Amino acid sequence: MLRTARNKSLKWIIKNELEKPKKELHKAVIFKVLIVEIKV
Repeated sequence: MLRTARNKSLKWIIKNELEKPKKELHKAVIFKVLIVEIKV
């Protein structure tokens, strides 16, 4: 019982860690777009 709960939380942590780079990448893309908009 405890093991499955730990596995679920571990999967959730891994999923969260995988989602983080996507959010960071999204921020970087928005930032680049803003820079381009300002330059143009």
